[in-house]
Amino acid sequence: PEWPTALQHQHFVVTALIVIGKDGLVISAQPISGPSGAYKAAEKALLKWVFQPYLVLGEPAEVETKVSLSNN
Repeated sequence: PEWPTALQHQHFVVTALIVIGKDGLVISAQPISGPSGAYKAAEKALLKWVFQPYLVLGEPAEVETKVSLSNN
């Protein structure tokens, strides 16, 4: 993520709830913890992520999970 300038020299973690569609694309990303000033950058980055589709009984399924982003 391109973190805001004011946060670039701080160590922090943003945790977000994401929904991954049947095609592996992130449908939604909602930051739930971390500095609020980093939420928009985290959401923007997560919406670009692509996952291998999750399979349930051999069929692609939409899933919800939590992920964490850090600015190490």
